[in-house]
Amino acid sequence: MTAVLPRTPWLHVGRSAAALAASMGIGRFVYTPILPLMTAQAGLSAQGGAAL
Repeated sequence: MTAVLPRTPWLHVGRSAAALAASMGIGRFVYTPILPLMTAQAGLSAQGGAAL
C-alpha cells in the first residue's frame, strides 16, 4: 500500500521551485562554454559579450 500525500498548493509551489532551480542550474553550465562561440559568430567584442 502506498502513502498518499495531501494535495496542497504549497506542495505544488515547492516542486515548481525545485524544477526551476534545477533547470536554471543546468542552463547556467551549458550556456557558459558556448558563449565565446556565440560572440565570435555574432561579431561581438569582448565588451559586448560581457554585456550579453
